[in-house]
Amino acid sequence: MGILDRAKRILKSQLHDKVDRLRFPGGDDPLSDDGATMDDEAWYQAAKARQAQEARQRAGHHRAAPAAAGPPDEIARAYANLDCPAGSDLKTVREAWKRLMKKYHPDRYANEPKKRESATKLTALLNESYQKLETHLKRPK
Repeated sequence: MGILDRAKRILKSQLHDKVDRLRFPGGDDPLSDDGATMDDEAWYQAAKARQAQEARQRAGHHRAAPAAAGPPDEIARAYANLDCPAGSDLKTVREAWKRLMKKYHPDRYANEPKKRESATKLTALLNESYQKLETHLKRPK
């Protein structure tokens, strides 16, 4: 890799970080250092509680869901977890997954045990969402 390619990658990475800071100005980013309203564990628990509540609501409706794709709500939630528009193709989903994995990978927080634990849980959620969408998008129509 040449010096220009490396410089291009560094600038692109810095641009993505700036865009992420604009999108998550303070409390919305689970690993934010600048004024998050909840600590990492509270954010993760709140997300899990919302998912559990949605699952209870779905169970109360007794809707039949397609067997191969899973419930539509799960697919929509997987798209939301990866921060990409619903109905995106596999290439877009993969790019979003890679971007978020780079941002929240636990190795980036090696010196901060609390953030590392939260990042581990968050990356597990991202991987689960990516696998659901990959299965959903690769199935024959």
